[in-house]
Amino acid sequence: MEFRKISWEEAKASAHKEKKGIFVDVYTSWCVPCKKMEAVFADSAVAAYMSEHFISIRLDAEKESDYALFKLYRPSAYPTFYWFNAQGELSDVKTGYMPADVFIENAENARKNNLSKQYDAYVERWRKGERDYEFVKDFLFDIMPKVYADSVRPYFNLYLQGLSEKELKSRRTGELVRRFTHSITDDAVWRTLVKYNDVYQSYFGYGFGKQMYMNLVRIPMAERFDAEKYARDSACLASIDFPRKEMYREILEMEKRLFNRKYGEALKQAVSLGDRYAGVFPYLYAEMYYTFIIGHFFESNYSPAPEEQKAILALAQKSFDALPSQCTLLYVAAACARNNDYKKAYECMASLPFYGEPVLSSAVYRLLNLERVFPSKQ
Repeated sequence: MEFRKISWEEAKASAHKEKKGIFVDVYTSWCVPCKKMEAVFADSAVAAYMSEHFISIRLDAEKESDYALFKLYRPSAYPTFYWFNAQGELSDVKTGYMPADVFIENAENARKNNLSKQYDAYVERWRKGERDYEFVKDFLFDIMPKVYADSVRPYFNLYLQGLSEKELKSRRTGELVRRFTHSITDDAVWRTLVKYNDVYQSYFGYGFGKQMYMNLVRIPMAERFDAEKYARDSACLASIDFPRKEMYREILEMEKRLFNRKYGEALKQAVSLGDRYAGVFPYLYAEMYYTFIIGHFFESNYSPAPEEQKAILALAQKSFDALPSQCTLLYVAAACARNNDYKKAYECMASLPFYGEPVLSSAVYRLLNLERVFPSKQ
């Protein structure tokens, strides 16, 4: 593909003159999917199609952040691909890696679309008071994120404030609200998410439970080194009553002890919490065990006391019994290795193919220190 080094005004002028659309690839130097797109842009079929129909531009989102296009649109992920018609109206937006045939298909679809006009039409319907669920879902979670992603949450706040309690408790509202578990923000979105978390848990089960654990436990713990953010999170959690609030408070206390390397106290509390709440939250054992992994309990330079070895094995076994999977079986293997039972640890790892998801991510796997299970090379 030929990418031109021209201004946004020059791109629109050239597109009008050549009767072509405009394609913009927004990337960063550290983005792996962006690098994978290099091979797609080098594909002869892609190059031929794009040369015929589009003027193409590449923009480094960090080094070229003052480019005029970014005054209109700001990508929320990389790579982001923008297609415009010859008049400079937005036709379509896509994100992420895609193979050559899919890229061409998306480019072809973009030539038929006019996202700018579609967005304007939805804005007008919103201004006239339309709040039908399907309309809101399409507008806020399909159309708007492609154009003005930062506006989604403010608009969704307004939508939630107009719902009855029955509507707030509905499954379909839960399906939308659960998309906002990646931050703690004192607004209608977060308060709805937290206030009705037990209702949504009944709809969505284990997956939603993990999302709420991340929101109410992992986010505050991740921000504990930033006094301002941690104080803000703590104030939000204290300001609202919600189901299982006491449970989450105790989990936060446990994690504080854990990250201060008071493993014995933390393990005792974790097992107790799991035993009390596993009937309602079976994922709890596994989520707490995960924190011991990222809390460096399995590092070679740490030697656990006998009672800690026993407790981590109990927590691992309870995790597996509640949710058998490759992930929790690895937890048992690591706990066995921590108890110097390498034979049992090896047997657990040999049984992994018989179990399914969830699977522990490779980034966390190395922290389990499971190389101890295998004999050293002679």
